[in-house]
Amino acid sequence: MNGEVRNLLYRLISSFSNKRVRSIKKINDRFISLLVREPCEKYFALSVLTYVLAKICTKPRFFTKEKKVFIDKVIVKLREMNDNNILDKVKEIESIIIEMEERDPRFIFDLFTKARVKTAAILYAKGISLGRASKITGIPKQEILSYAGKTMMFDRVKEETDVIERIKEARHTIIGR
Repeated sequence: MNGEVRNLLYRLISSFSNKRVRSIKKINDRFISLLVREPCEKYFALSVLTYVLAKICTKPRFFTKEKKVFIDKVIVKLREMNDNNILDKVKEIESIIIEMEERDPRFIFDLFTKARVKTAAILYAKGISLGRASKITGIPKQEILSYAGKTMMFDRVKEETDVIERIKEARHTIIGR
């Protein structure tokens, strides 16, 4: 596991354990930046996971006595995460959270579905083509456009990259320099 990802995961465990939403959102922003630079399933899964964990921290209904066992299970799975099992552990955490949500289904979309759509829209807003954002995330193009339009995503993502910087990032992605 590269050092940055390991550091972000350590910070995530601490932030989630202490319900520090702002910190989790910053970690999410970093995973999205890594995903933009190097589109891969691992960074996508981690960006979705961090979004979901931040959302959970904002919902008191997830921190009742009955739900504590689920939160504890999530923390254990986060601690077990390493470079070889990130995708498996994210799936295990997703199962735990879906089970936790099923006992209190208040929303049409589960947290993970919403997180995937939002991440796809953010990628699109940051300059990744619609087709590529759809391919990376598995979210249909129309759903990405619909979400981005309804949320005014482009107005909120102010990180602009000039042409020279885009060329450097493309060169880094293709050649590795």
